[in-house]
Amino acid sequence: MKNLQRMGGIVALIGAATNLLGAAVYAALLVPKGFGTTNPDPSRIVALLADNQATMRLWLQIIWLAFGVCLILLSLALHERLKVGSPALAQAVAIFTVAWAVLVIVV
Repeated sequence: MKNLQRMGGIVALIGAATNLLGAAVYAALLVPKGFGTTNPDPSRIVALLADNQATMRLWLQIIWLAFGVCLILLSLALHERLKVGSPALAQAVAIFTVAWAVLVIVV
């Protein structure tokens, strides 16, 4: 149980780091180039995406796939921690967390 809780803490930190990395890349690199503005220039956005395709793919894989895997592992750790004191809550948390992780990975 201790190892699973430790793993849960580590993946929670990794999940938080993926969110911070995603926000930092978006704010520092993409917004200054016009990505996500209220009045975007489509040709400029397409050129940005075409020129930085590998970087964008890596960025999206980190913020979506890595975060989704972290959510699944975090769900296991939370279920283990909560099942003794509140089994119904543990099951609800596990169901919603896995559903959320699947949506994050697939969508």
